Amino acid sequence: SSLDDFRGKWVVVNFWAEWCSPCIEEIPELNRLAAESDELNIVVLGVSYDPIENDALSGLVRKLNIEYPVMATDPAPILPFTLPPTLPTNYLLTPDGEVIAKLVGTQNYESLVLALTKAKQAVADEG
Repeated sequence: SSLDDFRGKWVVVNFWAEWCSPCIEEIPELNRLAAESDELNIVVLGVSYDPIENDALSGLVRKLNIEYPVMATDPAPILPFTLPPTLPTNYLLTPDGEVIAKLVGTQNYESLVLALTKAKQAVADEG
């Protein structure tokens, strides 16, 4: 899988780790956003901060009830940025694959939708 799969859609890239309690708190909010992905033309993509085997990752996804795609291993080869220094961090990418916003700290559904709305407006203003 690569970001090219998501061209034409907005992408929220969520960096998380099992030991990061604010990250765990974000999961239901991200699930809610992912549930409206078609309506919002958005993809929610989780990226494990820790390098982790796929089996272990699958177990965590089930345990934590993550309802959006999650990637393991170092994201550098397919993502246009390196691991963030703090967790949780969410990046917002435009349909062209450009990073338009970096949201540091715990987000909720409302803050994510607001960031998305602002970003869409900024892109519309440019166009």
